[in-house]
Amino acid sequence: MSKATILENVHNILRSYPEARNNDTLLMFLYYKEYCPMGQRKLQDALDIVYSNWDLLQSVAEGESITRARRVVQNDRGMYPPTENVSKKRKLTTEEHRTGWKIDKSGNLANGQ
Repeated sequence: MSKATILENVHNILRSYPEARNNDTLLMFLYYKEYCPMGQRKLQDALDIVYSNWDLLQSVAEGESITRARRVVQNDRGMYPPTENVSKKRKLTTEEHRTGWKIDKSGNLANGQ
């Protein structure tokens, strides 16, 4: 799924569900509910579990807070680095997000982008 599609989908959710503007957990829940391409019963079962445990989910750390803390430990403090393969993948992903261009494993712009 392209970044433009994700951005449009998030825009639609934020427009339709004002409470999702202040709650990333709700935003993610609504995103998967509205736009997950699977559409299979397994997804609905998973969403039902999330919905039935909503209060519990609100009391745990959000995924973004956890990954942000990992970046602080690894990048700012220089502790517990990832493997070399993961480090290279993260650098490519960061560059793709920064530039908006798909980059291949060699560091070149991928064809068709």
